[in-house]
Amino acid sequence: EGGFSANKDAGKNRKKIRLPDYNYSSCGGYFVTICTKNKRYLFGDIIDGCIELSKIGIIIKDCWLNIPKHFEEVLLDEYVIMPNHIHGIIFIHKGIQEDSGEKRSAQRLFNLIGSFKSVCTKFVNKNISGNNFMWQKSFYEHVIRNDQDLYKIQEYIVNNPLQWEIDELNINVGNRHACSLRKNDELNINVGNRHACSLRKFEKNEKNNHTTNK
Repeated sequence: EGGFSANKDAGKNRKKIRLPDYNYSSCGGYFVTICTKNKRYLFGDIIDGCIELSKIGIIIKDCWLNIPKHFEEVLLDEYVIMPNHIHGIIFIHKGIQEDSGEKRSAQRLFNLIGSFKSVCTKFVNKNISGNNFMWQKSFYEHVIRNDQDLYKIQEYIVNNPLQWEIDELNINVGNRHACSLRKNDELNINVGNRHACSLRKFEKNEKNNHTTNK
């Protein structure tokens, strides 16, 4: 059950939502999201609604597709690699025998993702110098509860590149929001300046009127 290696030719604040008493090695599906550290854009660029993978992105893709070769009980469904994260659906179709222990069973999904992340990190940093590639700590997982849930997630994954401009994991979305806030602040300053000028003009007129009345 050790790690798995990438094909060398290919690269030339987890939210805890585990269900009570849910066996992560039972037959079921899981939607996972794994981000780069600090959400750095390392895996490629979105161009015309499609992801153009970088060398690092190609390695990540290759490692992901190789998961079933090293975890025989795993099937992969829809996945997408984005500039700073990967979404994927994983099915674990063969549980561990009861005598292997509940703790080991409950950690099955997490061990798999941990192995994937470790292999990606080592392979990227060994073969592509100067990037100091790191993943964000842990990952996000969602238990797929039924067919409707599955179809909804599949659609989300397929359309994710088209939604990049409004994706919450796109740090530029936050930057644009911050710019808008700064612009509003500047507008507020201008409003304040205009208000101050109006007050000075009013005070001057009042003074002139008072002098005339005398």
